[in-house]
Amino acid sequence: MTTLYIGKPKPFENDTSAIEKTAVCGDIALTPTGLEGDDVADHRFHGGSERALHYYPAEHYQFWRHHWQALKLPTSATPLQPGAFGENLSLEGFMETDVCVGDRFQLGEVLLEVSEPRCPCHKINSRFGYEQLALLVQLTGRSGWFFRVIKEGVIKPTDTLELVERDARGLTLAQCMKILYGQSQSSSDLQRLIDHPKLTEVWKSHARRWLETGQTADWSRRLFLDQ
Repeated sequence: MTTLYIGKPKPFENDTSAIEKTAVCGDIALTPTGLEGDDVADHRFHGGSERALHYYPAEHYQFWRHHWQALKLPTSATPLQPGAFGENLSLEGFMETDVCVGDRFQLGEVLLEVSEPRCPCHKINSRFGYEQLALLVQLTGRSGWFFRVIKEGVIKPTDTLELVERDARGLTLAQCMKILYGQSQSSSDLQRLIDHPKLTEVWKSHARRWLETGQTADWSRRLFLDQ
């Protein structure tokens, strides 16, 4: 059973957000810019043709539940279950460690292509009541990813997600996260991001800036509300 999640912008923190999603029962159309009925609050950082569908591996929720228990954190403000991270689709079987930029997936009549890892932001902290969560998502690489739409169509609850074409360059989403966020500067690795034809320009620009200036991007404003 494939469940999709959609949302509309609502008041959130001192701003608005569409991170709160509702499960869809029945068929739903996917266009080149996203699911019918789904919207984003800030089009500078969300949505559009390069971020049409957000996928979050369902396996990660078990990890986060264990994390909460191990650190004896207060009960999460939002239940740790599919849809909670603001994703449109959450299934088992695909992870950042084995999915590559440019990989193509079939979902019923829809054809999708992996475009970039998700960059977590501070709204995740507020949603779950844990001010370090966005940083942990980034550092553990449990970020999920975005698809662009190669062939639009209608998705049915009975449709299954299948990998139909592996990108020959073999750049996994986990490697993307490690190159920008989990290691010292590596010119060859940064160039690998810059040269990948299927990686989004946003990710390439971060890699290019670090390579040219020797300075990493400022994560603080994205990861922490009070920065």
